[in-house]
Parts: sequence; C-alpha cells; structure tokens
Amino acid sequence: MTLDLNQTEFAPGHTVVRTGTLSPGATPGLVVDLCVVVRLPNDEVLSFTGAGLVPGYVPIAASVTPPPPAGRSCATPSPAVNWGANYLFQAGLTEAGTGTIVGLVAARPFSFAP
Repeated sequence: MTLDLNQTEFAPGHTVVRTGTLSPGATPGLVVDLCVVVRLPNDEVLSFTGAGLVPGYVPIAASVTPPPPAGRSCATPSPAVNWGANYLFQAGLTEAGTGTIVGLVAARPFSFAP
C-alpha cells in the first residue's frame, strides 16, 4: 500500500488530499480491514471513518476483499490543529477482525504552518 498527500505543509484554508493505492497482489484472497489514521503530535491516534475522525484504530472499511489496485482519494479542509506541529498520516491493512498487520503500513509526515 502507498499513501500520498497533495503537499507536506498546510495552512489555514488549504485542502488536504490523501490518496491510497494497494500494491498488486498485496492481499490475494485475504479478507482485510483498512485503517487510515492520523497520528497527532502527542502520539494520540485518530481514525478516519465514514462518520469523521474517531479516537483509536477503527477501520474505514471492515471485512473486505480488496479490489484490484487502484488509487482512492479523499479531500478534507484543514482542521483546527496545533499549528507548527508535526503529524503523520498512516494507512494499512489488517487481517479482518484481528488487528494483525498485513504487508507494510504506509506513512507520510506533514505539518501545519500558520
């Protein structure tokens, strides 16, 4: 899995675009959960879900068999944040319902400038 951002430093009003892509053959026939999280400067983790951000590791998609590799993007406005601090977007797959990581966890650092 890869994870890309439209830039690495954001300012008020900027739009954050995350794009994740599965690698070919990453999960042959495996049922997985997909987690996309942001790690805050204090090491707290927030998961992206269909309902927004929630604390901890919560799948955005659970018990799915991934389709062939394709990029999926999601755009959100810059949230209220700790300006000048460093953050980390992470995305990865786990065996469904287990939390056991499958493959590599993609990570991209970013920050917010005032």
